[in-house]
This record gives sequence, C-alpha cells and structure tokens, in this order.
Amino acid sequence: MASPDIQKLVHLVNNLSTLTNSIPQDTTDLSPTQRQEILHLNRSISEHITKPDDHILAIAFSINLFIPLRTCTELGVFNLLSSAAPHPLTSAAIAQAVHAEELLIVRFMRAVCALDFADEVVAGSGSGSPQNTYDTYTYTYIANGVTHAMTNPGLTAFVGLLFDNAARPRSNLYAHLEEFRRTGFKNPSDARNGPYQHANDCVGSTTFDHWETIPGESARFSTAMKNYRGSRPSWYDWMDMSVLQHSSGSANPDGGDDDDDDDGKNDNDVLLVDVAGGFGHDLAGFVQSQHSSRLRGRVILQDLPIVIEDPITKALPARIEKQSHDFFTPQPVKGAKCYFMHIILHDWPDEDCIKILSHLRDAMTPGYSQLLVNDAILLETSCPLIATAYDITMMAHHCGIERSELMWKKLVDQVSGLEIVKLWYPPEGEGIIQIVRTGGDQ
Repeated sequence: MASPDIQKLVHLVNNLSTLTNSIPQDTTDLSPTQRQEILHLNRSISEHITKPDDHILAIAFSINLFIPLRTCTELGVFNLLSSAAPHPLTSAAIAQAVHAEELLIVRFMRAVCALDFADEVVAGSGSGSPQNTYDTYTYTYIANGVTHAMTNPGLTAFVGLLFDNAARPRSNLYAHLEEFRRTGFKNPSDARNGPYQHANDCVGSTTFDHWETIPGESARFSTAMKNYRGSRPSWYDWMDMSVLQHSSGSANPDGGDDDDDDDGKNDNDVLLVDVAGGFGHDLAGFVQSQHSSRLRGRVILQDLPIVIEDPITKALPARIEKQSHDFFTPQPVKGAKCYFMHIILHDWPDEDCIKILSHLRDAMTPGYSQLLVNDAILLETSCPLIATAYDITMMAHHCGIERSELMWKKLVDQVSGLEIVKLWYPPEGEGIIQIVRTGGDQ
C-alpha cells in the first residue's frame, strides 16, 4: 500500500489532470480562478516531491540569482531577444551585441532560462551568426512571454530599484554590478581580485583567506559543507567501487567486485586520499560503509592545519590518518590508488584548478593512480534552477564555476598528462569525473 505522502501526491496529480481536462480545447485564455487553481496545485505537487533539504538549499542559494537578471537587464539582453523574435540568438551573437564576454552570457543565460525569463533552443555545434566561439556547443536562446514583458520600462525599473536598494551598500551582490561595469562585463576569473574582494576590502586574498580573519566563519563553512549533501546518496553508495580495485581506473568488466584484483597492494599502501576533505565527513562515511572491510590500504584526510587540528577532526575513526596540506603546494602522498576531491574545484576558476590538478598529477602513478572529482556536472541545456543558483553563488563568493561536461573536458585538457576516462552520473546530486595520469606531462 502506498504511503500517505504518495497517496496525497497521486490525489493532487489527479486533481490537476481533472482541472486541465475540463478546459475546452478552443479556450484562448484561462480565467483568474482557473489560473489560481492550477498554480496552487502545481505548488502543492512541487512541495510533495521536493525533499526538505533540497527546498532549504534552493531558497538559501536563490539570493544570488538576482545578479544575472539585473545584469542582463542593464545589458539589454531581454530587449535584444525580444527584437529578434521569433528567431533565436546564440550566446556569441548576444555577447557581441552587448559587448560582454561569452562565458559570462552562457552562465547568466542558464539562470535566466531556469527562471523562465527566456527559453533555450536545443542545438549542437554549427549554426549561428556570428559563429559560436565558446567550446564546441552552440548555446541558443529565444524570447518567451516573460522576455517580452521584460522590455516594459516599468517592470525593468522595479528590477533595478529593488535589487540596487536591497544590495547596497557594499554588498557582494552590488559589487558584482560595479565590477562588471569596471571590467567590461568579463566573466570573473581572479579568485583574489573579484567582486567579493572589492566588497570586503580584501583584494589580494581569496574568500577563504578572508573568512579565516572573521571569528567562527571558517568553522561555519566547514559545518555547512558537512551537511551540504543532505539526503542525497554518497558517491560510494552509487558508483561502481571496483574502480578502486583495477589498474588505470577501469571498472570490473564483469560488473561486480573482484576481491582478487586488489586495491592497495597491501595494508601499508595508500588507498584513498581525500584532498581538502574538511572535517572528514566523506571519509568517515566511506570507512563505515560496506566497502571498507574489502578495500585494503591507508585512508588519509588532508586539509589546512586549522581544520586538521579541530576537535571534530581528531574524533574521526581510527583508520583515518590526518595530514595538514595546502593543495596549492606539491602533493606529499605519492602513488596513492585514489585521490578524491569533493566539491572543491567548483570554488576556483580554471587558472587555479590547473595548479591544483598539476600537483595531483605529479603525485599520481601512471596506470595505477586515479583522481575522482566529486562535483556537479551541469547539463548543457535545461539546467535545473538549483544548479544555476549554485553556479552564480560560486561566482559571487569565489569567482568559481559549476562546470558542464564540456567545461570539465576543457579544464582537464589544459593539464598535460591528465585524461578523463569516464564521467559518472548519479541518481541525484554531484557526479564523478574520473581522471587518470597518462605519460607525457613534464
């Protein structure tokens, strides 16, 4: 028998179906009552299928979604799309017309479309005038009803008025608008000289460096990251863990675990290094999982001294070794079976990620070691609203970026000697970018 929640969901869906089926096919518009009833049922259905953790995170991250709307309003993107209708425009065409960097337009239009302020046109590489210059995918957009409404001066005045007065004075949100104007609407790519730094008078320091000067802020961040996953499954619950038992990161061809093809060659070899693993919540879950007894070898947690020396970290299971390490310096653990990073690289622009990945590459043994990056893999189109909110939040706080499959490939391709062998897509949550070291890298 279905649970009460499922029964309620089925009831709501049936009510919505009954209501929409009752609308005559020749109806050209909905009555105010019909519109309100449909909206109410849609909200109720959404509430029943959204997990509480996801609902809270969506609201928390949504504050930064005003940045793309406010900036696209100032640039005239909505007017541009409305004037082009019924024809679409590529990201390259928009960027050229409004004198902005194309990557900034791609990231902002993800949010704009997720908020239904415009629509995406699914298209591959090839068409577009001017020719698309961003990677190998043509991002294309077309006006919808909300786009046309955003050409109304009264509505756009509200967007500007409410954002500007809520964001001032000296907030990270408003600093973005000031910085975009100053830089000619470039994608923020300097983690030490971005909008956060200008808003907080800390140019030359990363956001993480600045947080260390604020009592309790770094601890609050670590606590938030401990609970970030919420109810979503951990990577070791859904990924084929036989990748830790085979050379070159290949999974067991038979699809199961193979106890004979060992992970660490013996108990003294390093099985897993969690780089910048915070309070060790990922490793604690891993060593307490069903896989721990089968997978031999040492397990090491790395982070900055302030984290490693915290009482929470010291209370981790005995199997977890603790080691102070800054990932912008050479990796001290050489030849581990697996190096692991969970939601780390999205905090950093490409230039910094290349430095981080290069140090890991230098520590990896070709044909044996692998790097598992547990991070978001964005859809090229129809990106969920929460994912776009994460992306703009990374921009707002760190000049970081949530990456699509193409963006991950482009990033790893810039590090000689590293190669993506597989991208693992989970039932929900972040994916895994599985990377190995090849040979030509020095």
